[in-house]
Order: sequence, then structure tokens, then C-alpha cells
Amino acid sequence: MSGRAPRQVRPVLLLVVYGVFLVGIFAGGYPTGLANVESSMGGQLMGIMAFIPLAFLPGYFFSWILKKMNLLRVPPEVELEGLDQAEFQADFYPEFARPPEVIVDSDGTQVEAAPILLEGYRDLVAYNDESRVPVGSKSEP
Repeated sequence: MSGRAPRQVRPVLLLVVYGVFLVGIFAGGYPTGLANVESSMGGQLMGIMAFIPLAFLPGYFFSWILKKMNLLRVPPEVELEGLDQAEFQADFYPEFARPPEVIVDSDGTQVEAAPILLEGYRDLVAYNDESRVPVGSKSEP
């Protein structure tokens, strides 16, 4: 992995910086906070410069560590079942009830999709463990 930020992080960081920058433009001169200090472009730029080392970099570092420890994802069984169902044994949104997922075989019979999807996931993990190539890497065989 290169030292660059992942694709998902860049737009969020740019939006945060852009939003703070726009406050300096459109709210410049108006009093803010408890002490009624006027906002200014310089103050907003100092806020941006403080945000990056004090908030973004530690958050990125801890997220990277959690990703390496594989703690950012739920198990595939829970993904298929849904987090509400797995944690609370209840569906909190009955108006959005999911129909049972089925796969139609070549002979026209319908079979439940979850066991087939889990088997495919386990085959994929076993294949990647054997070849030691992470899923999604550009050096897949």
C-alpha cells in the first residue's frame, strides 16, 4: 500500500477543509462563540492547520490499525443477516422488510441464498490464504 490516503478518505477531508474555508469567506466579520470574537479568514486557516495534525492524522492512524487487526468489519454471517437482527434479534424497520433471498438453480428450483453465499465467501478466503494475495490487490493471479 502506498503512503497516499485511500480514495474514500480524500473527499471527506477535502469537504471538511473546504467547509471550514467557506465559513471564513461568508461569515467573515460576524461575531462567533462565547466571547463574540469576529471570525476571519486567518482564523479559519489556522483552524484548518490545527485540524489536520490534531484530528485527521490520529483518526486515520487508529482506523488503519483497526483495519490491520480486522476489527472494522462484521463477520460475513452477520452481514447477510443484518446487524439489527444479529445484535438485537429484532427488525426495527418492519416497513422495509426484506424478502428471503433465493437463488434459482438451473432446473428452476429455488434455494436459500445465504448458505451458497457463505460457501463462496469461505472458498474465496481459502483461495486467498493459499495464494497469500489479499482480495482486491492488483497482483492477483
